[in-house]
Amino acid sequence: MKNLLWKCFELVINYYQGFIMTWFVYRFLNPKSLKQAKTFLSIFSIIFGTTITLLNHITLYEGFTSTLYLVILLVYAIIAFNDSIIKKLLSTIIPNIILLLITSVELNLLSSLNRISVKDLITNDNSVRFMTLIVIQISLWISLKIIIKLFKFSDSYTISDWSPIITVLISSFILVSLLHVLSLNADDTQRIYINLSYLVIIILNFLMFYVIYSLFFKNAQIKNMKVLSVKEQYMEQYVNNAETQYEMIRKIRHDIKDQLTTVYELLTSGKTEDALEFIEQSNGIVKATMTFVQTNNPVANAIINSKLSTASTLGIKVSCITVNDFVGINELDLCDLLSNTLENAITACEAMPPDLNKFIYLEISKENNIYTFIVKNSLDKSVISENPKLKTTKKDIINHGLGTSIIRDIVNKYSGRYDYYEIDNAFCCSIILET
Repeated sequence: MKNLLWKCFELVINYYQGFIMTWFVYRFLNPKSLKQAKTFLSIFSIIFGTTITLLNHITLYEGFTSTLYLVILLVYAIIAFNDSIIKKLLSTIIPNIILLLITSVELNLLSSLNRISVKDLITNDNSVRFMTLIVIQISLWISLKIIIKLFKFSDSYTISDWSPIITVLISSFILVSLLHVLSLNADDTQRIYINLSYLVIIILNFLMFYVIYSLFFKNAQIKNMKVLSVKEQYMEQYVNNAETQYEMIRKIRHDIKDQLTTVYELLTSGKTEDALEFIEQSNGIVKATMTFVQTNNPVANAIINSKLSTASTLGIKVSCITVNDFVGINELDLCDLLSNTLENAITACEAMPPDLNKFIYLEISKENNIYTFIVKNSLDKSVISENPKLKTTKKDIINHGLGTSIIRDIVNKYSGRYDYYEIDNAFCCSIILET
């Protein structure tokens, strides 16, 4: 009966461990489909737990056959998640190293405290082993949660950032594996040195994670400051545009009486050609300051009219269809979104050869509580093929190149989505916001 209870307990521990390891991959990566990722989480947890059980029956210590665990998690990562292969590899390596490190350290520590060999601690069915297994699983859970928090900014890591991380982790994995093999038949004195070696490895890994987290936390703060600076520039631009347009309207209203009087005098004097020429000149001024939209939102009016007027003076054909109200969208977010997308469209059209047809099309629609922003601009060659990450081509990289980041933040704030694509010789930016 006791033997049966121990086998049931070991099975529970194995499948729990399989779940925790697979759960780490689920939390670490970005799923292709949340429902699919959860389904595969259950399946691969069972596969992982079953593999642990089988290997425990075959050998006392898996050693390098534990790479099977890496393979299982990697298959899960590849099937269910969108991230880069480097991040997927990391999501499988980290939990295995943590598991190996915790298991090895705590087995050696408890074997030293109880003055029994690691081999006896693993094989004997007693209260010490029972407590050891419980402590290991609790430690594993806590450690993996901490690791997830430390890699909060992992989506911003580059290959040069990942390289030292992966190198240190793989080196730690190899060292811990070798030390654990030695510990199986080590005496009390040797275990002291082995425990000290484990301690050094833990400290080095902790320092590495801490340094990485600190650097990216600071980098994220710097990036946020840059984003806020850009937002302030756009808001200042909005205010200046609004003031300029207001002054121009006042001027036009002030001058229109005199202009009409002049036209009347020219016509009554029989100077028809002079009157027509004067009207044409006045019409040119009106075109330069034309109003493309007149919504109930002054921010939308100022940004759209300003940007499209600028585009028009550059010889770019412009057209716009928009809703009348923007209820539920913060005015600063609306300003940032419209400024970024339209400015990018203008910049792209300016870069085209002068003899080509240039156009910008803006459409804003709403269905229920969902807004859709579509900005299209002409292009002469594929942007996505040459610049898939849409990095800025401007020389002043420090003060530019934050547009896509700002749009992503706005989309996340409103639980929406965005997409960039090309169709019919046009670059399209589609943004959906839910209010």
